[in-house]
Amino acid sequence: MLRQTRFGCVAGYVDHIRKVMVWKGIPYAAPPIGSRRWKAPIDPEPWSQVRVTKTDPTPCAQLVYEPTWIRQPIVHGSEDCLYLNVFRPDTDEVNLPVYFWIHGGGNNSGCAAEYAMENFARKSNTVVVVVQYRLNVFGFFTHPALRAEASPEEASGNFGALDQIKALQWVQDNINGFGGNPANVTVAGESAGAHNVSALLISPLSRGLFHRAIMQSGFMRWDSREQADAISARTLEVAYRLKGRSPAPAAELWSKLNTEELVQGHAGGPGETAVPLGNQIEDGCVIPGHPLSLFEEGRYARVPILMGTNARETGLTSVLLPPLYPGMPDYRDLNQVSYGRRSLDSVLPSPRDRHLYDKANFYGSLFWRTAHTDEFSRRIAQHQDIYTYSFEWGDDASRPGDLGFIYGAAHGTEIPFFHGNVDDESVQTSMPWAVLNGMTTANRPGRIELSRAIVEYVAEFVRSGTPNARSSGLPQWHPWSNAPGGPKCLALGADQTHARVHMANDESSMERVWAALDAEPADDREHILAVVYAIQGFYVKR
Repeated sequence: MLRQTRFGCVAGYVDHIRKVMVWKGIPYAAPPIGSRRWKAPIDPEPWSQVRVTKTDPTPCAQLVYEPTWIRQPIVHGSEDCLYLNVFRPDTDEVNLPVYFWIHGGGNNSGCAAEYAMENFARKSNTVVVVVQYRLNVFGFFTHPALRAEASPEEASGNFGALDQIKALQWVQDNINGFGGNPANVTVAGESAGAHNVSALLISPLSRGLFHRAIMQSGFMRWDSREQADAISARTLEVAYRLKGRSPAPAAELWSKLNTEELVQGHAGGPGETAVPLGNQIEDGCVIPGHPLSLFEEGRYARVPILMGTNARETGLTSVLLPPLYPGMPDYRDLNQVSYGRRSLDSVLPSPRDRHLYDKANFYGSLFWRTAHTDEFSRRIAQHQDIYTYSFEWGDDASRPGDLGFIYGAAHGTEIPFFHGNVDDESVQTSMPWAVLNGMTTANRPGRIELSRAIVEYVAEFVRSGTPNARSSGLPQWHPWSNAPGGPKCLALGADQTHARVHMANDESSMERVWAALDAEPADDREHILAVVYAIQGFYVKR
């Protein structure tokens, strides 16, 4: 299992059960530590001995999260984290398409180890690359002192984006040694990973490094330079306050605060408000202008694009909310229902409580779809084809008990379907979203049939730039049409026993969502807006 890279030889292993070859923890850049904190990534030091690459890399520095997505005030990981994992079928085939996966987590958390890609590599017949990149205060941070005499790239503050571009350059230089085709690379990601894919589409630094794009449940979030400076200053202020010291000279930023102090400064610390780092920065170099304007004007990489959202995106984020006003139930307790520790009636005791929870998720998810998918698809369809989906598995027809009501097709639940993991229980039990998915013996036939269809669509898109294989037998996936009543998105759902896949022609706009919300009773509207603003205030603009 030896493979030669430009920097040295690496030794992986064969997963004989899943029939794939795996290499984990390959360095694609030098550790961004010491004086290289907040610097653009550079090549790793070459090595002369065989490097064993059989274990997942240490995550990039971040806070610990419970399986129920509750953040803990504990820092784990390391600033030395610029590594990637590679998976490919255990065959002699070469020149395979490359699937470059960017993990989610709000650009504040996540790691390569969370993504088991063995099944997807085999089922899609692709070479899969899973990349780690700098997060939170290390990945998206700017300060006047860091910009002094810096190159435009290093002055950008978009270090996480630069890491992803560096990893794509590694793919161009090395992936043929793993049987991949550097002329057929698909960048794909979910949530923050999708935000990062949209940034790669508009960044001039990534031109020619990829040839297709997939965005799941996300579109770009960004800050102006002025906003980013203010956020970064707040991070330092909190970090030094927690440290019990006065700020050091700006020129010594990289050396006066350690990893834990900076992550805790970003998180806010006890009694502090978290600093919302993780957005791309409109810097004029990595992100050359206003993202919406760039897409509207067609100033982006014109590659085939596939994207979509889940029918009930906020089914995950709603259960992170404490009471937002007197008398509101604590939605965080709904996580305990999914583990069998509480009953739904004990958390939402009245019919009105359930009604308001359901309404808030309906409108929150509609806002999410509108901002992330429909508005974007209309822009792109002016210039090229874009294939759009709505993932709908997770409703009462497909999930057991109260899970369909609480979560539905929640944020992140599509990932194991897209990666072909819904029939592999050994993978599912290690995934935090397995509990949310509610996978059972009863719904196994339907979910497997749906996942097979999705993987087939995605594999064909990765191979050819269209999701439609000539002899697949699947429903035709038409690109989004801006014509009234024309095809919009492919609905991806299932009942207990069969997939339910069909084209839909409904679409939404912010004006329509606001008009419907304005027609709701005043008390309902007040609750809905409180929840919607708490979850996605960045996107909900009137």
